[in-house]
Amino acid sequence: MDARPIDPHSNSRPKPGPDSPATSRSPSPSAAPARAPDPDSPDPRAVERALEACRTGDLDDAERRFRRLVRDHPRRIELHLSLAAILRDRDRHTEALDRLRRALALDPARLDVRLQIGALLFQLGRGDDAILAYQEVTARAPDLDEAHDVLAVALWHAGRLEEAGAEFARFTELRPESAQGHMNLGAVQHERGRIAEAVASYRRVLLLSPDHAPAHENLGKALARLHATGHAADAARLAKEWRRDFPANAWAQHLGASVSGEDPPERCSDAYLQAEFDGCADGFAPRLAALGYCAPQRLAEALARDLPPAAGGLDVLDLGCGPGTAAGHLRPHALRLVGLDLAPLMLDQARAAGAYDDLVLDELGAFLRAHPSGFDLIFAADVLCYSGRLDGLFAAVAGALRPAGTFGFTVQEERASDGFRLTVSGRYSHSTAYLRATVAAAGLTLLRLFAGPGRDEGADHLGFTYGVVRRLAQPLAQPLAGPAHPAHPAPPPPAAPVRGG
Repeated sequence: MDARPIDPHSNSRPKPGPDSPATSRSPSPSAAPARAPDPDSPDPRAVERALEACRTGDLDDAERRFRRLVRDHPRRIELHLSLAAILRDRDRHTEALDRLRRALALDPARLDVRLQIGALLFQLGRGDDAILAYQEVTARAPDLDEAHDVLAVALWHAGRLEEAGAEFARFTELRPESAQGHMNLGAVQHERGRIAEAVASYRRVLLLSPDHAPAHENLGKALARLHATGHAADAARLAKEWRRDFPANAWAQHLGASVSGEDPPERCSDAYLQAEFDGCADGFAPRLAALGYCAPQRLAEALARDLPPAAGGLDVLDLGCGPGTAAGHLRPHALRLVGLDLAPLMLDQARAAGAYDDLVLDELGAFLRAHPSGFDLIFAADVLCYSGRLDGLFAAVAGALRPAGTFGFTVQEERASDGFRLTVSGRYSHSTAYLRATVAAAGLTLLRLFAGPGRDEGADHLGFTYGVVRRLAQPLAQPLAGPAHPAHPAPPPPAAPVRGG
């Protein structure tokens, strides 16, 4: 999940909570009561009929009725606001903006109207004008917290991060109990590279809202970056505290272990993987493309050298299929293409793409063991980095392959040791020596193992190792022996997990 503020202007943002600015959108007509009665008061029955049209969804009739009321009572601000709300809901934002400006001309002191004007300007793509509208409100009412909130988001969208941070900081001063306010402040600090400050903001969020999932995720990423920028001891100490304070949180336990080095698990938990990939399912494929991610394509090209011509006659399993990133590369080989993932929202995207014959929600190892000799080709691009020990996985793959079946995979390359390692990113890296030994121990034949591109993450380039192995057509009288890695004794590990894409 990106370290970004919640946008109070967006119609697709999470449902507003107590910290969301109520004035970021125009009020519903049903919430626009008239002020004290006066001679210019409209007929209450006419107002009620207009409101009833809104409630029943007949916006054509509602608009006609409110236009008539505004014509007959042009100085009634609430009537203008009600008509503006209808126009906004009909996506006629320019007309709604004009109506709001007429209302403001009747009473320039109405700050709520100024905020509504700012929100419509923002929706119209006029970010600079929206900023000016919000700044006018903060100048008139320096302690109006919601004005600082929406101004901060508009500044953030304009790339004015220092000013956005100052406005979010002011909002948290005025509303210190707002978890989302501290979250937004941390996100801007994170983006500006002020990592220690971002860590403090995320920790504040968790004091106020212990189950705030984006704060847990962003805290893990911030601690990893703190560790990588010369503050390893501080990062490790904070990661240990995080794990201690949140023993049931999957983010805290896994990412806390990866940064602190304390009791590193041999694989990512199912709960962590579901949280990780369901949390980033929206827009996942475009973000991968922005990282220069080409693993599915490169792995498919390597496999093509060892597969029969693409006649579409194979039973193919895409492990950790995610939104279907690899489907286009696998479809030419497949009579039946099965996608497997542990994240329901990722599978929803793959289903919408329509490239798979079957999609299955299951843990990787359990599925493989339940389908002996079920597949001619098993494909795992950027999946094995979520498991450390691979003994159990490769044994399960060997069992699920048909004789002469092929397994293609990538891992994150490991150069500092001959084994595997949990990195501060929360992913595992594997050495070529460990891969060779594990492939041999599973009774598989290694066809090729080579270094290739992975993905770029900020200043870091993650290199991948690509592998292609085959199950022998006939079993050997004696299984292929491979040296057991001394750091990883014999008992089989938990089954490897599934990740998205």
